[in-house]
Order: sequence, then C-alpha cells, then structure tokens
Amino acid sequence: GSFTLGQLMAFLGYIGMFYTPLSSLALLSNWLSNFTSASNRIFEVLDTEPTMRDAKNAIELTKIQGAIEFKNVTFGYDPYFPVLKNVSLAIRPGEMVGIVGRSGSGKTTLISLICRFYDPQKGTITFDGYDLRELSSSNLRTHIGLVLQEPFLFRGTIAENIAYGKPASSRREIIEAAKAAHAHDFIMKLPLGYDFYLGERGAGLSGGEKQRIGIARALLCNPPVLILDEATSSVDTEAEKHIQ
Repeated sequence: GSFTLGQLMAFLGYIGMFYTPLSSLALLSNWLSNFTSASNRIFEVLDTEPTMRDAKNAIELTKIQGAIEFKNVTFGYDPYFPVLKNVSLAIRPGEMVGIVGRSGSGKTTLISLICRFYDPQKGTITFDGYDLRELSSSNLRTHIGLVLQEPFLFRGTIAENIAYGKPASSRREIIEAAKAAHAHDFIMKLPLGYDFYLGERGAGLSGGEKQRIGIARALLCNPPVLILDEATSSVDTEAEKHIQ
C-alpha cells in the first residue's frame, strides 16, 4: 500500500518515544551501582571516628598572650620515620620568628602541630603554658590566624571571602583588613569592587591577588598568633614590602 511522508515521520517519532525510556531503564542498573558505591565511600568518610579528640575537661582560654614552646618534640606522619626529631624552641608573645629550611624539612609540620592537627609522638607543645592536649581544639584555633601558600577562596564576592573567618564584620573593617594586606587598590580596579564575584578557588584573580585576599582574611580576625606559610610567594617584591 501507500505510506506518506507524514506517516513515516510520525512512525519514527513514536519509535524514538518508545525506545528512549527502554534505554534509560537499561542504564538504571549502572546508575544505581555507581550511586551505591559512591554513597558507601561518602558515608565511610562521614562515619570515621576522629583520631584527635579533646580532653573531657578541655580548657577554653579567653585572654591569650601567644607564648608557644616546643619541648623535645618528635613527630612523624609515619611514626617509624620522624620528620621532626627532638625539636625545642620558644616563641615569646609579640615576637616575630622566621623558620627556613629546604623542602621537606618540616616547616609546615611545625605549623600543623601548633594548630593541633596532629599530636607529637614524643615531647610537649605548650600555648601560654598549657599543654595543647589540655586545650579545646576549636577554641585554640580561634586564636590562630593561618595563611597558607595556596589560600582557598570560595565561590562568592571578595567581601564575603575576606569576612569568612568573621562573618559579622562591617564593610569598613573588611576594607581596613584589605588595605593592611595591600589588596585594596587592585580590588577597587575590579568591576563592582568588593562585590566582584569570584569563581571556585578564586577564579578571576591571579596567584598573588589570591594570597593577598588570604592575608586580609587572617588580619580581619586580628588573632594573637599569626602564621604565614610562604604566604607571599606569588606576590611581587613591592607589594610584599608594603604587606610587611
């Protein structure tokens, strides 16, 4: 018999409508297995018990001087291969200390121990005379400003990123912190200034600009202890001089 072009197009359309749900149904088992395995991995992380626990009667300090002392500290991520061996040092309140050494010598490890991301295998670390293991970890970290070589900037405005550690900050406080970090001038050259919207990980800024935003974030909190871990490695010499 006869078969018009319209009937042919309708027939092909119906075939597509019929087979698309079938193919999706065939892929359902693949999606389900991927979802199950991913969920298992996620919940495995969420259910992991933390190895660093606060003492039952952890002390919360209110007035901080900022005296830090390492007493015969030995630590290694693998206990059999220590990174730090029998290290002793004392940092007085208000003192500026620079730690230098080759890559892998343990500079960042010292910072991790001060922030109590890890506990030493031997020796003690004290903060204003208190053993770090006696202090509340969350309370301790509110008194420490840490700027890493690669600061993490979130998707949001520059003002929101600077105020991350102190969300209730006023715009004036944010601007003062940015000026102290020598970031105000380049921020004002951007479209919308402090309301300029950044992408994930600070997309839209150079490496040096990201570092200056990270420094401003730390300075806004005005912590008694400020730690800079190669925080100006991507900043030009003139800007670094202003920041110092």
